Amino acid sequence: MDRRPSQGGLIPPSSFVFHPSPASRRGVILVLVLWLLLIVSLIGLSYSSSVRTGVTITGYRANKVKARYYARAGIERTIAELLLREDGFYSESEITGFYDDVELFAQQPIGRGFFSLVTGRKNEAGEPIYGITDEASRLNLNEVTEEALLTFPEITEEMIDSLLDWRDEDWDQNIEGAEDDYYAMLEDPYLCKNANLQTVTELLLVRGWTTVELFGEDANNNGLLDRNENDADESPPDDDADGELDFGLVSFFTIYSRDKEMNPEGETRLDLNSATEEQLQQIEGIDQTQARSIVAWRGQNRFDSLADLFDVTEAQQQSQQQGSQRGSAQQPGTRSSRGSSGSSSQERSGSSSQSGQQGSSASSRQPRRVFDYDQVAQIVDWLCISTEDKANRINVNTAPFEVLMTLPEMTEELATEIITRRESSLGPFTLRLELRDVNGMTEEIFRGLLDYVTVQSYLFRIIAEGYEGETQAVIEAVIDVGDETPKILYWRES
Repeated sequence: MDRRPSQGGLIPPSSFVFHPSPASRRGVILVLVLWLLLIVSLIGLSYSSSVRTGVTITGYRANKVKARYYARAGIERTIAELLLREDGFYSESEITGFYDDVELFAQQPIGRGFFSLVTGRKNEAGEPIYGITDEASRLNLNEVTEEALLTFPEITEEMIDSLLDWRDEDWDQNIEGAEDDYYAMLEDPYLCKNANLQTVTELLLVRGWTTVELFGEDANNNGLLDRNENDADESPPDDDADGELDFGLVSFFTIYSRDKEMNPEGETRLDLNSATEEQLQQIEGIDQTQARSIVAWRGQNRFDSLADLFDVTEAQQQSQQQGSQRGSAQQPGTRSSRGSSGSSSQERSGSSSQSGQQGSSASSRQPRRVFDYDQVAQIVDWLCISTEDKANRINVNTAPFEVLMTLPEMTEELATEIITRRESSLGPFTLRLELRDVNGMTEEIFRGLLDYVTVQSYLFRIIAEGYEGETQAVIEAVIDVGDETPKILYWRES
């Protein structure tokens, strides 16, 4: 049977096969090529961007290294400048310029960049202060007393007691302090140190101390006014957007301060507990009677304070014990006009000091003190209580008002007068003696200050900014130039 379709039947399937024209083939190829070009272009752009990013990062790193070395050069130059001081570091007038010197420390060119030494503070004209900071202008956290800390309104009893517990060597807890039982209950527990602090930021481990009180607006503790630290409430931390950095309490604290027992001539002071009569008489203002009295007084007592000089009484001589009049063996001219009141006292008591009359007359006789206010002030810069370095002294030439107010017996009026005096044409204090002449100073206040003030500087904090183009590096260091070879005690890079 014939199975071929009739002429009006279905068309064979083979007749539906599409046969693209040459033009259609070229269109498809073009689309494919365009897609390939797009992909290759994207790959190229990605690679190019990666290369540019790599170059940028490499350039930034290179600039960062350069900027870091510029900052380091600033620190090294400062150390060299300090070591060039001919009179040494016991002469405050020699280094006062280092605390604020635009020409020496602001944007000093080096290579293709520059460095600056910044303090983060501004002067009365609102201009940045360029220079270094004296560590003796701060309170040493390992020596500061409860009374001194109480002068800061931001510091609470809890913060004080906790700090004292943290640095003492016992496990006895102060009323509002903290020992192991508190720190062991924290989310990330640790033990109370019961030893001296090694850094100021260690305070953040102590109960009650937070970044708000410690760092103020300087949240990252880099000593610089960053953008987020001068934008009010736009971003943390909270700040007043006044263009000036509020350092918080950290600007008043240190752990590095020390004062050497050096006299105005750069030599070691005489120790009141060991100096001989002959050595003491070499000091202008100490005569034979006074030297002998110092040695005799320490035979019965120990000098624990320079203020003990006010309590030294005239030494008794053998001839006095044998019935001669008191003071008859005094060296002619040793007291001059300063001993006139004492001589009259001796004459009044002399008639009752005959041989064999040691009773009520001798017991009622008042010993004559050999030093008065002016005489003590005259000699204190040449004497000390042990020759070891002291860590609890404040430099009255550099301490801010808040730190001066922590000194014993200090008043707001006197602290203001001290600042006025050191910034006057008279210049900085070069001797503790000169404090006697400050308006408002009294004998009682002077006695309280003697062991806690200095006019010398040996340790300095340097914050150096280095710039290579727009790239910045900051190095903060604490240096000790009190010995023949300078020492770096602290170093932090950012």
